[in-house]
Amino acid sequence: MISGFLASKASQNLDTEISVSSVHYSFFKRLELNDLYIEDQQGDTLFYSETARIRIKQFKPKDKNIHLAYVDLDNFQMNLFINKDTINNLKFLVEALRNDTLLPHEKNIIQIDRIQLTNSGFAMQRDREGKDLPGVDFNDMNVSGLQARADDFRFEKDTIYMKIRDLSGTERSGFRMEDVNFSLEISKESMKFRKARIKTPRSYAELPLIGFSFSEFRDFRKINSSVEMEITSDYSHFYMPELAYFVPVFTGYRQYVGIKGNLFGTLNDLKGTDLLVEYNDNSLLDFDMEMRGLPDFENTYMHFSFHDLVTDVTDIRSLTQSLKTDVFRDSLLWDDVG
Repeated sequence: MISGFLASKASQNLDTEISVSSVHYSFFKRLELNDLYIEDQQGDTLFYSETARIRIKQFKPKDKNIHLAYVDLDNFQMNLFINKDTINNLKFLVEALRNDTLLPHEKNIIQIDRIQLTNSGFAMQRDREGKDLPGVDFNDMNVSGLQARADDFRFEKDTIYMKIRDLSGTERSGFRMEDVNFSLEISKESMKFRKARIKTPRSYAELPLIGFSFSEFRDFRKINSSVEMEITSDYSHFYMPELAYFVPVFTGYRQYVGIKGNLFGTLNDLKGTDLLVEYNDNSLLDFDMEMRGLPDFENTYMHFSFHDLVTDVTDIRSLTQSLKTDVFRDSLLWDDVG
């Protein structure tokens, strides 16, 4: 069968197992692949799609110059595995798509105008030692019910660009994304999320920039000290129980918090400027900060420069209700404050 022949040739070129149950070709360079399956080089599932519909604009694989009008994937599953050396099971495929023999003025482009995911899933697992983490565990993450669209995908030389639109799904911890949009750029030395808008059932965030800079991806093994971060937040409104999926210290709170400002540096040498935090309706904190020593919070040096502080007894009592320290939790302490 033609589908078997094509899958066999692709398997030989990539040195991995690729299979499809059937291929349908129609006019205007349209393809439909059923049961598309791609293994990683460890013999585990890397990609699976029940149905993949593709429209080809240009196809020059020898030049690594491919342009597709769209790729629509139904019941798609991607499984990303990262070993102890921070090498992921997708690397062999990325390397196969690169063309290092091109001259500087020549272009190596894979372009897809639109990628659509329907009823899909994504799993990421790191080979690491340690206990499971509460909330969203980035060492063992699994998203189901994934719906998303990627516009203007480009893989040019060693950099990937795309615009993610209308992303939604539920992580197995229970955290749900309702509508996520951002522009993404990934290169050998940086990862940048621009113009991010994130909506969950009870939170909304506007993040003009989330950036990570590094010498190589292996620096993520020492993310606390080797990866530079830059995060800019316009006014964002968070419900604390949803923040608790990522920052467990917020567990037990049922209030909202507004956040605006800039964070930059490595995690163990973090700085913040023009930070504005609003709590409930009557509390506001405007400050700059320096924190050295994270994630070891108990031994972290912290310096705050406060520009403005406004609050009242009601908000203080509300904030301290969930604290473990009885002194702060005792409402009688605040009854005489006015």
